[in-house]
Amino acid sequence: MKAFVAAALTAMAPFAQQPDRLRFVHIASEPAMSETATIFRAVAEVSDVAFDGSARELVFQATGNSRTLAVWIHGELDRPAAAQRGRIAEFLNPEAGSDWATRIFFTGRAGDPQSLHELATAIRGTIGIRRVFASAAFGAIIVRGTEKQTEAAQWLLGELGADPPAGSPRQFDLNEREGIVRVVKVKRHTAPAELQELATLIRAAMMLRYIFTVNAIHAIVVRGTPESLDGAQWFASRIEEAPGSAARQSFTLAKDDDNRMFPALELRAYLLPASYELAQIQQLAVKLRAGAQLRLIFTHNTARLIAARGTGDQIAAADRLFDASVVTPAP
Repeated sequence: MKAFVAAALTAMAPFAQQPDRLRFVHIASEPAMSETATIFRAVAEVSDVAFDGSARELVFQATGNSRTLAVWIHGELDRPAAAQRGRIAEFLNPEAGSDWATRIFFTGRAGDPQSLHELATAIRGTIGIRRVFASAAFGAIIVRGTEKQTEAAQWLLGELGADPPAGSPRQFDLNEREGIVRVVKVKRHTAPAELQELATLIRAAMMLRYIFTVNAIHAIVVRGTPESLDGAQWFASRIEEAPGSAARQSFTLAKDDDNRMFPALELRAYLLPASYELAQIQQLAVKLRAGAQLRLIFTHNTARLIAARGTGDQIAAADRLFDASVVTPAP
C-alpha cells in the first residue's frame, strides 16, 4: 500500500499545487475508505487520487469545482453510520449560471450491492443521468446531473421506498421530449424471472425503450408517453389477477396522432384457466397471431395470460378465435 501511495504521489509531483489529504475519522472500514476514492473518480472527476491505508487518508490532486465537490463528498460520507440512514445530502455547483447538482441518498442498504445496482440502473436509464454511483459500503446512491435530474432521482427513490412520501405524485414529468417516469409495483408473480417476464411483455407490447426491474422492491420503472405508460399500468394490473375461468379484458389507448402504424390502438388481455399448460398457452398465442394477423402478441406464462395490441378489426378477429378456442368468456 505504501508503495502504491508513493507511486501516486510521484505521478502528482509535476503539479505545482501540493496534493490534498483528507483523513477519515468515523469510517473504520478500509473497503469503505477505498471506495471513496472510486467515488471521487466517478462523480467528482478527480483522476489523481490514492488511498493511504496506514494514515487512513485520501491523497488527491484536483482544482476548482472538482476539488470542492471531492471535499464535500468526503465530509458527507465520513459520518457515524447510525446517523446516515434515510439522509439526503445535496451539493449545488457554485459556478454562476450552472444548474448542476450532486445528491447523496443514504438508502440503508449497506451490504446489498444487488439492490443498489438495480436502483442505480433504474435511475441512470429512466432519468438519463450519466454519473450515478452505487456504494455498497455506504448503502448510498450518489448522482450528479442537472437539478431537475437529481430532483427526479430523489422522487424515484422515494417511490421505490417501502412507504412512498404522502402526497407524492404517481409520476414524474421530465420534459416534453424525454417523457414521463412512472413506477409500477407488483404484488403477485414477484420472483425475478416473473418480474422480468412482465417487463419484457410491457416493453414489447407498448414499444417502450426505457423499462427496468427492481427485484428487491417488486417494481418496474418505466419511461414514455402518458398513453404508453397507461397501457403498461393496465397490463401490470391484469397480471395481478389470479387465474380462474377464461376471460378477456379490453383497454383502449388515447389516440396518439404521431403513431401512424396503429390508427386505432386496442389492447386485449386474454386470461386463461390455471389448468392451461405452457404449451397450450403458446399454441393459442400462435393461433391468435396467425388468424388475426396480429404482429404484437405476447404471453406471460406464470399468470396464464396472452397480451395483444392491434387495430380494432385485428382485436375483434382475435376475440372470435379466443371464444371459439377456449370457452365463451365474460364480456
